[in-house]
Amino acid sequence: MSDASIADHRAAVSSRRLGRVTALTFILLLAAAIVVGGVVSGRGGAASAALGVGLTGVLFGGGLLSLHRTSAGSRSFAPVVVAFALRIVLYASALALVTRAEWVHGPSLAAATAASIAVMLAVELVAVAREPVAELEPLGRQERRGADDTST
Repeated sequence: MSDASIADHRAAVSSRRLGRVTALTFILLLAAAIVVGGVVSGRGGAASAALGVGLTGVLFGGGLLSLHRTSAGSRSFAPVVVAFALRIVLYASALALVTRAEWVHGPSLAAATAASIAVMLAVELVAVAREPVAELEPLGRQERRGADDTST
C-alpha cells in the first residue's frame, strides 16, 4: 500500500468514526430535547425542541458530508466551503420559516437549538482532536523528504 493510499484510508476511517460519534450524540440530544421540552412546555415544547435539534442536525450533518467528500479523495477544499455556505443558507431559511408557525414554542426552539449546537460543537471538536489524522489534511500527498535539499 502506498503512502498516499494509507493516508487516504486513515482519513476515511477517521471521518467514519466522527460520523458515528456525531450520529450518536444527535440521537441522545434529540431524545433529551423531546423529554425536557415536553416536561417544560407540553407537546408543543417537545416538538419545538425536536425541531431545534433537527436544525442543528442540518448544520453538523452537512459538515460531515463535506468532510467525507474531502476524505473520499477530493483534493480540493472547495466542497467544504460550498457545503458550509449551503448549510448556512438552508439553516437560516428553515429557522425563518419555522419561527412563523403558530404551533412553534419559541423558547423551547431557541433553547434546544442553542444547547444542541454547543454540545455538538464540543463533541466534534473533542473527537477530531483525538483522531490521529487531521480531517482536513491534504490527502494523498507524500512527504518530500530531502527533495528540497538538492536545490542549493
